[in-house]
Amino acid sequence: MIRTLPLLLVLPLVGGCATLSKPPAGPTTESLRDETLLDPGLPSLTVEVDYIQGDEPLERALRIFTDRLEFYCDKPGGIEVHVGNEIPAERWEPTRAGVQALTEEYAEGRPKSGGYLYVLYAPSLKKYRGYSFRTGKLGDRVDFPVIAIFYEQLKPILWLTGVRQEASVLVHETGHVMGLVTDDGHRDGGHCTNSWCLMYDGVDARSALVHLFPTLFTGYLPTHLCVDCREDLWGDDPVPGLRKIPGLPTDEWPGCDPDFDE
Repeated sequence: MIRTLPLLLVLPLVGGCATLSKPPAGPTTESLRDETLLDPGLPSLTVEVDYIQGDEPLERALRIFTDRLEFYCDKPGGIEVHVGNEIPAERWEPTRAGVQALTEEYAEGRPKSGGYLYVLYAPSLKKYRGYSFRTGKLGDRVDFPVIAIFYEQLKPILWLTGVRQEASVLVHETGHVMGLVTDDGHRDGGHCTNSWCLMYDGVDARSALVHLFPTLFTGYLPTHLCVDCREDLWGDDPVPGLRKIPGLPTDEWPGCDPDFDE
């Protein structure tokens, strides 16, 4: 029985993958692009991070987050991610209206030039790990995108550290405020059908098989977008980060992402 246990674990994964076909990539949809993060006419980006008392963001997770913003956003004037207000714990109300109220009260808002993204760390909201609100989704007074991160759902699991979970959720929610995923060619609901993509949602047979060994042995979680999602946002143009690397992209590496030191 002990010898057959690994096989019994693997067979459902393989069987499940056989039934999960990947839809073809859909067309580029320029309307998905969010001006705050992707418009080169806004040459800089300010990210303000506030947190409920006791839910302070991890510095290393914010470094990974900043690296990904610099890779995916064309901001020659720079990207500044700074931690601002510690909000008293009693001010938190675990509802959408609670997020809106604190955003309206504490967010600095758009600078005179450049883009602006507001990130709020809070204890919990239902079972979400994170939630995103595109510009205007929190009412007329919030004219910028907002991301909420819920710390109680980001607890370390063995060597799957809270840092990697936090960074992955931050970049995933950023993908949503950029406009992903609404392309019918590779979406299931609001998430990507490519199991190796950061915009994939949840765990099923395909994702378990793809990430089984990297997650088990290194605590890896995806923090990059797949080719289909990148094409939705940039079309045939290379990702902004690739344009900054001498000699890239090439025919051999038309859309590959370089490794990052995490």
